[in-house]
Amino acid sequence: MFSSFRNIVKRTKSLSSLESKIIILFENSCKASFLAGNIGDGSDATKMSVEPELETEWESLLEPFDLTKLRESRIRITPVQLCKLLELPLDVPTLSEIFDRVGGQKGYCHTFDVYYVFINKLGTVGQFKVIDKLLMQMKEEGIVFQESIFMIIMKHYGKAGQPGQAIRLLLDMRAVYLCEPTFKSYNVVLEILVTGNCPQVATNVFYDMLSKGVSPTVFTFGIVMKALCMVNEVDSACSLLRDMTKHGCVPNSIVYQTLIHALSQKNQVSEALKLLEEMFVMGCMPDVQTFNDVIHGLCKVNKIHDATKLVDRMLLRGFNPDNMTYGFLLHGLCRIGKLNEARTIFKKIPCPNNAILNTLINGYVMSGQLKEAQNFLNETMINFGFQPDIFTYNILMHGLCKEGSLSFARDLVNEMSRRGCEPNVITYAILVDGLCKAGLLEEAGLVLHEMSTRGLTINSVIYNCLICALCRNEKVHVALNLLSEMCTKGCKPDLFTYNSLIYGLCKVDRIDEAFRLFHNMLLDGAVANNVTYNTLIHALLRRGAFQKALTLVNDMLFRGCTLDKITYNGLIKAFCKVGNVEKGLELYEQMIMDGLGADTISCNIMINGLCKVGKVDRAFEFLRDAINRGFVPDIVTYNSVLNGLCKVGRIKEALNLFDRLQVEGVRPDAFTYNTFISWHCKEGMVNDACLFFYRGIENGFVPTTSFRILVLSDSFLTPSKFGEAWAMAFYSEEEKTEDYLFKIVLIGDSAVGKSNLLARFARDEFYPNSKSTIGVEFQTQKMEINGKEIKAQIWDTAGQERFRAVTSAYYRGAVGALLVYDISRRQTFDSIGRWLNELHTHSDMNVVTILVGNKSDLKDAREVPTAEGKSLAEAQGLFFIETSALDSSNVTNAFQTVVKEIYNILSRKVMISQELKKQDVSWMENGKTTVVIQGEDQVEGEPKKGIRSSNATVV
Repeated sequence: MFSSFRNIVKRTKSLSSLESKIIILFENSCKASFLAGNIGDGSDATKMSVEPELETEWESLLEPFDLTKLRESRIRITPVQLCKLLELPLDVPTLSEIFDRVGGQKGYCHTFDVYYVFINKLGTVGQFKVIDKLLMQMKEEGIVFQESIFMIIMKHYGKAGQPGQAIRLLLDMRAVYLCEPTFKSYNVVLEILVTGNCPQVATNVFYDMLSKGVSPTVFTFGIVMKALCMVNEVDSACSLLRDMTKHGCVPNSIVYQTLIHALSQKNQVSEALKLLEEMFVMGCMPDVQTFNDVIHGLCKVNKIHDATKLVDRMLLRGFNPDNMTYGFLLHGLCRIGKLNEARTIFKKIPCPNNAILNTLINGYVMSGQLKEAQNFLNETMINFGFQPDIFTYNILMHGLCKEGSLSFARDLVNEMSRRGCEPNVITYAILVDGLCKAGLLEEAGLVLHEMSTRGLTINSVIYNCLICALCRNEKVHVALNLLSEMCTKGCKPDLFTYNSLIYGLCKVDRIDEAFRLFHNMLLDGAVANNVTYNTLIHALLRRGAFQKALTLVNDMLFRGCTLDKITYNGLIKAFCKVGNVEKGLELYEQMIMDGLGADTISCNIMINGLCKVGKVDRAFEFLRDAINRGFVPDIVTYNSVLNGLCKVGRIKEALNLFDRLQVEGVRPDAFTYNTFISWHCKEGMVNDACLFFYRGIENGFVPTTSFRILVLSDSFLTPSKFGEAWAMAFYSEEEKTEDYLFKIVLIGDSAVGKSNLLARFARDEFYPNSKSTIGVEFQTQKMEINGKEIKAQIWDTAGQERFRAVTSAYYRGAVGALLVYDISRRQTFDSIGRWLNELHTHSDMNVVTILVGNKSDLKDAREVPTAEGKSLAEAQGLFFIETSALDSSNVTNAFQTVVKEIYNILSRKVMISQELKKQDVSWMENGKTTVVIQGEDQVEGEPKKGIRSSNATVV
């Protein structure tokens, strides 16, 4: 249009057809106006009918409006024409020049529309300073402000990520420009704040809106509720729902969906369900995503039955559940081990995708049913044409590594390549982690080499696995070299990396280096956590550097870390160890005041510390107070008290307490017997010590090496009693008359009747009010098979989850197992897969196992059919029997079946071994007991077990 329009057109590379039409309309209007000599708005001018479509014709159209000619002419531009001109895709300097030149025309004033168009154009390119000047210019020119111009500026602030400027403009509307904001302006600002992640400010703006008397709309309430939910004030958002009617607003679907989503995320699923019902009552229609939110929330809190019913209700109301719906439901069922139900629902899904299939496969893997996962995978590949993806393989890889099948995990990597699914970094990370946890660092190194040949880069997760394993094995120097390599290759160490190295350095007593690394970690920007500080504090306390430890505690608090139970227990133990029990008590009380609550470890440390310094009565007072606070003492607690009583010469009181404990069901352990026998010997009461020893043997006590050393090194023993103590300590354990000793474990969920089965078998007793086993207990029972006397050492393991880490070590060496479930409790039967996985993880895969359905006397309450138990036993290769500890039916048969099968396997192995004397295996026929254990070697084609006598191992 002006002199530089030719250049402007050349600079404008591409315009849409709409923009071209705008230009043409403007040109036609202007040309007609100029030709007619009309200085008005051009409404009476003749219109040109030609509308060229080619971009090359723009120059000829703009030719009459040369800028130089315009400067020299007196032709006037009207506001309407200027608005059209400002809407052209021209650069800001050119538009500014046009705006100023037209505004300089004599007798001309810019209208509100001109300012609106120009400010909108400036806002798109972020020229907010120019906009502020234009607003002040409008005010000076006396133009009446309209709300729309402020709203468009606010929106541009929002797009530019400047929500604070939007609020400033909202306040200036009233104070500076005398334009009263309505709900429209407030809604724009509220949306900007929520979108810009400023929810707290949004609520403040809302309350300011109410205080100014501006009535909110449904949209206002919806956006403010979303803001409240973003800051976890879901209850306030729900209260706001009830306030809507006071302002004449009726909630819509968006309002309900916002609240239902937030409530489900916060696990307030009962309230979410109520709102879902209210939606229907209010005539608001939810969508599938709303149902999915509630179903997800129900599954998170293990209300799977309610979630299943909600899916059924969806179908009744005409909604079609999608893969997300079924995915949440299957994941919830798999998490609680209800895989059969998950499998049933899976069959109802019209078109399951890979995510659904992987969810079910992951459920099998997490429950230890890897074989079932593989079978399901093969079935879906055949029936659905499902091709496993990288997620499928990574799930299987995790399952194989979890159960220790590392060779199969290596094979799976090769299979992935054969099937065209190349392993990724996560695949190798899982494999490396499994190898490192198994201590196979050399094999892990080979895997890393394979990664490099495939062009994959080692990430921080893999480096952390290697560093952690090296530090556990005290190869800290190698771990530090790996840290240097990690940094060289651009892989930034994280908190886990530093914590592993600090732990490794402290473990080998290189504390100074650990602190140097700690300071480097802080300089590197990593934030130390409780694990970091507790590792260093405990290392200092082991050295006796109390002052440094306390200084580090202060630093820990200064940097925002709160003391946890591990910190307090370490400090209490350290002070008690040096006899400063008063300081220990002070810390214990401080821990209670901090709201942590004392645990068993804390109380036991304190009681042991008090007893060690001879303050037994004070220990009893402490114990009473702890029990009143909810503490449940265990045998470790009482061992400290018993030892303290004996230490101050109150052995009789200790014996009375010992008898009382047995009546109350607290079973003594090896330390209990060691304590009494040792103190009796020190007091010269060797006969009483011997009687106590034999009493312990009758109750299943097995003398430990430390016990024998304790007894034999006792300086109070007279020469005449030395031989008796020697016989008691050594021959009582090793000079047995039986030919074989088999270790058998009783496993299964809590309260399935394991202890009563053992009591019925070993002592023909039954305890109606039997308490849950604490940790591990065992009994022995002798029987004769084919002229050989066999002693079964039967270990009763605790079924509760909290004892799992304690009991896992007792699986080692087991050659037989009774896996018990309660026929009247389905969940105990569903846990069998997990128990089998745990058994095979900590013992040999070929342990002779019988599946026992206990409490067969409860026929009316039966939840697990006999046929289902038999079917599972056959599938897993187990023996099967149903028993009743109450009426003793089949109890003896169950144990004898396991013992006989072990003996038969042993007999076959002996025959094979006799035929393979060339292997230079020596036999020791000394008449001593033969103990069957898990062997290191293996005869081809035979189960991996061995026979260990007192002097040799024969495979």
